[in-house]
Amino acid sequence: MIQDLYSELPIWMQNIAVSSYGRYLRRMRYAGRFSECLEQLGGFPWRSEEQLEEIESRKLQTLIRHSYENVPYYRELFDSHGIRPDSIQERSDLKRIPPLEKESIRRNPDQFLSKTANRRDLHVAYTSGSTGTPLKLFQSREIIHWMYACHSVVRKWAGLPRNPRRATFGGRLIVPKSQSKPPFWRWNSAEHQLLFSSYHLSAENLSFYARRLHEFQPLEIVGYPSAIYLVARYLVENGITNIRPTAVLTNSETLFASQREIIEKAFACSVYDWYSSEEFVFFAAQCEQANAYHVFPSIGILEIAEPMSQTAGGPGEIVGTTLINNAMPLIRYRMGDVGVPVPAGSQCRCGRQTHLLRMPLGRTDDYVIAEDGSPVGRLDHVFKGLPHVVESQIIQEERGSIRVLIHPAGSFNKEDENILATRLRERLGNLAVTVERVLEIPKTSQGKLRSVVSKISREGTNWIDQSKKM
Repeated sequence: MIQDLYSELPIWMQNIAVSSYGRYLRRMRYAGRFSECLEQLGGFPWRSEEQLEEIESRKLQTLIRHSYENVPYYRELFDSHGIRPDSIQERSDLKRIPPLEKESIRRNPDQFLSKTANRRDLHVAYTSGSTGTPLKLFQSREIIHWMYACHSVVRKWAGLPRNPRRATFGGRLIVPKSQSKPPFWRWNSAEHQLLFSSYHLSAENLSFYARRLHEFQPLEIVGYPSAIYLVARYLVENGITNIRPTAVLTNSETLFASQREIIEKAFACSVYDWYSSEEFVFFAAQCEQANAYHVFPSIGILEIAEPMSQTAGGPGEIVGTTLINNAMPLIRYRMGDVGVPVPAGSQCRCGRQTHLLRMPLGRTDDYVIAEDGSPVGRLDHVFKGLPHVVESQIIQEERGSIRVLIHPAGSFNKEDENILATRLRERLGNLAVTVERVLEIPKTSQGKLRSVVSKISREGTNWIDQSKKM
């Protein structure tokens, strides 16, 4: 209803609505303990390895004790496996705890809620994750402060000021899909932010994006690499060199080397990629060296578990443990993504003493071609808040239609199908949408479910050379 009402407003009122919501988000993100969180994170890069390990172990011990005493799931898990809370003293001890599956949370999220948490003070978030599995998450307001303190640290690494003039390419439906003429952007005055639609990036529209970016001259461009890449490629192909931000920040998808190359060439600046999730069990980001991801201390512990091959240093499954979410602690949570570790003892050339991740290989979604020819690179938003979906996959085999495979929970019904189809058409135009219920969705050779499979984007269009991963 809110989305429908927003879509009917004139553009000038949509800008007011976006700015009003932006002011609300700004208060939620940067009030409270934000300054304290930022101060703690700002000092970590130059601590010694021993100091960081001591801080990590102390926070882990506190989290484990709290989880056992106050969270029903962990009390039962520890007792059934004979795990004493005081036996978990440091990260190497975490292997005693069985990994946490998304399905366990999806079945009964209340089992993970701490008895000390006040529901009225919690933020409720929904995520589809890289596999399309919807989860209901409870977060304290403090988690939001930590999250945006992490973002602020990356901006500082990139040489950006506290609240820069920003162009954002994300997944929010800020421009109705039915709109066929510019402006394909909306203004958030609270954040000095121009929000660009990621759903109108057709060949015919890219010139409008380029012209508005030139007029706006953002210091920061942030968002999905798939969307930013399309704009950057247009600039390079047309010899446009008049948009010069200080930095480009990418997130939410795998950043490919071929994308980075074009983006840096188009904007003549460095790309800083960060890797996290709505669950916020850890946060990892690239520094100015761009050769590895720094895992931020105090936020969470990242493990590379269950290697995919016998080769030392090869890719493996990413598992995360929060160090900050006492309201709904997730311990050894299986992300559903694959990453490549950095050999033990390695250090980034920047000198910051942290654990490192060489690269995440998850979130390798294809593009779907919308009704107007626009390639749309990420569609996980359509599954958020749908509790009756276990797993999903969007398949496009020809223009004008898509199939959605759904591994349903018991109560998935026609109303859920209609909601899903409506959300997809809002983003893709008037495509034929077929929803198919299946018992199992095929996985890749690495055991990963690809949330989008588009033969159109891989055959002929060739938007991304996926053989050139970082």
